[in-house]
Amino acid sequence: MDSLNQILFDDKSFGDLLKEIHGNQKKKAKQLASLIAELRPLVQSLGDATVVVPLIKEYMEISVKNDDQLMDVAEEIAKTVEKPKEIEAPKE
Repeated sequence: MDSLNQILFDDKSFGDLLKEIHGNQKKKAKQLASLIAELRPLVQSLGDATVVVPLIKEYMEISVKNDDQLMDVAEEIAKTVEKPKEIEAPKE
């Protein structure tokens, strides 16, 4: 059995988890772009920027920490998944 298709829990395979992580990443990127687009009109002066930019930075840092945590989980799962056994062809 391919290790990406091995069921880990419930009905989720490792491949399903990776696909879910990828989808979440794309969704998060869209949310960040939307947040920046919404905040951009609020920045009219340097003072405004000193308030808004740290908020965006904090949001991005939290996102990166969550990604690192997901990646750690994925790596742990990858280590525990059994590797397919190779069968040698009979020698003639």
